[in-house]
Amino acid sequence: MFKRFFQILAFRRDPLCFLVDKAATSDVAAFGPLVLLSDPDVIREVLVTQAGKFTKSPALRKTKATLGEGLLTSEGEVHRRQRRTIQPAFHAKHVSNTYGQTMVDFSIRASNRWADGQTIDIHEQMTRLTLEIVAKTLYDAEVEADLEAISEAMTASVEMFTLLMLPMGDLIAKLPLKRTRRFKRSWPALERTIQRFIDERKVGGHREGHDLLTILLRAADPEGGATMSDKQVRDEAITLFTAGHETTANGLTFTFHLIAHYPDVQAKVYRELTDAVGDRPPTAADIDRLPYTRAVISESMRLYPPVWTIGRQAVEPVQAGRFAIAKGQIVLLSQWVVHHDVRWWPEPTKFDPSRWLDNATNEARPRYAYFPFAGGPRGCIGESFAWLEMILVVATIVQRWQLHPESPRDVALAPSITLRPRDAVKVRVTHRA
Repeated sequence: MFKRFFQILAFRRDPLCFLVDKAATSDVAAFGPLVLLSDPDVIREVLVTQAGKFTKSPALRKTKATLGEGLLTSEGEVHRRQRRTIQPAFHAKHVSNTYGQTMVDFSIRASNRWADGQTIDIHEQMTRLTLEIVAKTLYDAEVEADLEAISEAMTASVEMFTLLMLPMGDLIAKLPLKRTRRFKRSWPALERTIQRFIDERKVGGHREGHDLLTILLRAADPEGGATMSDKQVRDEAITLFTAGHETTANGLTFTFHLIAHYPDVQAKVYRELTDAVGDRPPTAADIDRLPYTRAVISESMRLYPPVWTIGRQAVEPVQAGRFAIAKGQIVLLSQWVVHHDVRWWPEPTKFDPSRWLDNATNEARPRYAYFPFAGGPRGCIGESFAWLEMILVVATIVQRWQLHPESPRDVALAPSITLRPRDAVKVRVTHRA
């Protein structure tokens, strides 16, 4: 009993190091009520082959209190129906044709606020930029006036999730603590903002727009024909808004941090961009001509996966490879652990984008040795959106600015529902000639 208590305490204190140490002992490592699975083939069984035998973890299910029955929290037939309905809005071709220009325009606008030689907190800047992009693409709305309130709500929700993960977190969350008061004060402001967008779209009509909210309002289940209720639209709107910027902001933050610390990598990105587009701004049509830029982002998400662990709970006994998972067992699948496993990644702590350009090595590696967007029927629905956004933001900013490091190479990390930097991540920006 005491061993279980101290293991959970060690996990809470430093989850990243704790999981790496546990995985070093076995591909199936139990601690407390949890089992860490680190074999890519077994991860595939849980996420893909036998996904129907698992539900979301109890920890994530607690977020229903704020997110409702959105794609992140819903289960079973509700999840399948909602995903079928929303999927066309995230088709790669639709995303590229509809949202690419907005991503470039807002990246230019954001970087126009910078001054030559200025030191900026790149995490703050990317949080603001991704909020603006997701608001415009999802709701066709400008949120500049609401940015401070929305950012506070996002940070408060991450803090609240961390609190809920503690033993007796449900009870602790009811206490008048600083973070619970902050959440109760800020989250309603976000809900009101989202509801305002929905109301405005309904009043103004939503037959011709291409933003995601318009698509949600007129979407029908391709198998049943029913449109979404007002509550379903609201739940999905909030879920997609929160998930649609948080992980992307963190991914971009770590990418720019690494680019600043590796000038040779930054120079290669700039040369590739210059060869592909010249002096004009990049577009969605240029994405396939930027393989090195994509490799840089892939390597950044390997080293710093924005989603660092996934939890699942078995609803029946499962035989996954040589491992037996009991009914009710909670399993963890950690991107942080698998993305740093020396079996799949030689020199796993080294930032080496070129490893993504070796097709033979990439094809030989197990599919789920790299899974930043999870996978299977519950894989991230916005994966194509996120890739397009990250590549275009990186290309647009590197084309206009050179980044120089002002924070240490090894940033302190804050693993919660996502992997965030604990402190400000500072870079100095200078105009390119």
